[in-house]
Amino acid sequence: MPFWVLVLLEDNTGKIFVDINPSGLSIPQRVGKKVTVEGELKRKDGRIIFIGKGVEIK
Repeated sequence: MPFWVLVLLEDNTGKIFVDINPSGLSIPQRVGKKVTVEGELKRKDGRIIFIGKGVEIK
């Protein structure tokens, strides 16, 4: 089973990629599952990125 360090979150307001690699996390692929992600927004190379610190798969 592949493990991921980038997560694409999508809701009715848009999409955002969450990078959990800096926190040393990886999760199994769970396409279409609901998740709760904890972390912080940062600006990098002129873009807003979300660094995930914790992920709960529901």
